Amino acid sequence: APHAQSPEKELGEPRRAAFVNTLEEYATFYLQHMRTEESELLPLAERLALAHAVKQDSRITLTAFETGLTSLFTAGTLGFLKLRYPGVRFVWLMGGDCLAQLHRWRQWRDIFSLLPVAVIDRPGWHLKGLAAPAARTFAASRLPEYRAQRLAFETAPAWTFLTGPLSPLSSTAIRARTRVPQR
Repeated sequence: APHAQSPEKELGEPRRAAFVNTLEEYATFYLQHMRTEESELLPLAERLALAHAVKQDSRITLTAFETGLTSLFTAGTLGFLKLRYPGVRFVWLMGGDCLAQLHRWRQWRDIFSLLPVAVIDRPGWHLKGLAAPAARTFAASRLPEYRAQRLAFETAPAWTFLTGPLSPLSSTAIRARTRVPQR
């Protein structure tokens, strides 16, 4: 078997850090801004306004395509995206807190089977996420973190758990800072 290199040698520390930071920022935004403390979705107009308020990368396109879908569940949405955009290499991003609870989601195994998955560590959820039924079920498909940059090129099921600096900010505090008035 080939000798595994450290992330710093494989990617170079600045590239690895930038990649992890980009994933962490997106996942943090999605997980913390899009859901209320009670895990209820904010109204679509407010979610889009928040996304536009914090979007900094011109390569990110914000849409509301899911309003036209018949499926209310993540697996159905991901299946639609794969069919609609067959040439795109999607990677599903989720926080360690979601991984810990994923086995409660409808068709949760399909999420791992449809797309490669990047799980971003969350404060207080590292061990719970990695011990969860979903992590155990797909343990053989887990890639080491230093291979995260290649995740989009892997065939599902494939996943990795990304670690890095964790923010102590609460979802409520972040939403309060970025709250945009309804139009």
